[in-house]
Order: sequence, then C-alpha cells, then structure tokens
Amino acid sequence: GEEGERDDRSSRAPSRSRSLAKSGSVATTRYKDHTQGLYLLLVGRAMARVGSKSLRVTRSEETTPPVLVGSRLHLLGSVYVVQGVEGDRIDLAREVLAEGAPPSMAGGEEAEVWLFLEQKSAMGDPNPDIQLLLYNMSAHTMAIQLLGLPLSASHASPADAEVRQVLLGAYRLLKALCAGFKVTQLALT
Repeated sequence: GEEGERDDRSSRAPSRSRSLAKSGSVATTRYKDHTQGLYLLLVGRAMARVGSKSLRVTRSEETTPPVLVGSRLHLLGSVYVVQGVEGDRIDLAREVLAEGAPPSMAGGEEAEVWLFLEQKSAMGDPNPDIQLLLYNMSAHTMAIQLLGLPLSASHASPADAEVRQVLLGAYRLLKALCAGFKVTQLALT
C-alpha cells in the first residue's frame, strides 16, 4: 500500500521477524530465532520462595561471571531481572512465580532451586566450521542418545534435577548444531 498505511506484519509477536526473499516467482518466509546467540551459565543454587522477590545463593560456581544489577536470571522455567545484589542475597524485579515450582514450594515453603545466568555469545551467529566439526564427530547422535534418558514427566523430584540439566544441555546442543546448518538438519529428519 501507501506510505501512510500500517504494515500488519509489525503487530506480530516480537520473537519473529518476517522477511520475504523472492527467487523467481516463489516467496519464502524466514523467522528470526530470538534465542540465537543466547546461552545459560549455571550460577549455582539458591533458596527461593514463591511470591518472594529475593533469593539467597547457597552454592555458587567459581567460574561464572558475577550476577549484577540488570542481569537476567533463569530459575524454575522463568526469567527474572536482577534489581539488587548484596552478599549472597539477590533481589529480583518481580516475585518468584508458582508456575514451574516443585510441589514442596506450593505452601509458601522455601526450597533450593537451580540458578542460571543468561549470557550473550560474542559472535552471536552460528559458526559453520564448529558445526561441521561437531557433526563429523557425531555429537548430534550422542545428544539424541542423551535425550533418551529416563525421566518422570508427571512428577518433578529433586533427584531428577541433574537428569533434567543433561536433557536441557542436549537439547541446546542440538539446537546450536542445527541453527542455519542444513547438513545436521537433514541428518535429524
């Protein structure tokens, strides 16, 4: 249309960007991956309570970067922005949600949870040389085998935490191996 008309594509979900590329008379749609270049580092464990805005770090990994004001933390399947850090206490911008919390936290009890720090890769884009190297080393087949680890989907127990972390790591590895790399994509179909 005209310059003054609103483009309907701009009202779509922010995680998708649409671009049209024409080759001959066929139009294709590409979607941008909003998680591209993002990864999570295990910070350690923290005591958390549903409805509370603060956490107390109980175990921390020595090699992770410090948690700073403005950092994005992942815990219990949700993302939280850090508003303040003092010693082993971390204050969040919003309350810890009940969604994704283990049953032990349902009654307002405090429980120890895994704490991850969101980081952005310096490169951002997939590295085809590394993807090819990992493909030739059969990393994708090992990740698929890891996804077959037994896990109770109906009941989340603290004993399953390590298995869940391995499954999450295997999923992320497969996602990184397939990002823009047709060889791995075709091998997994």
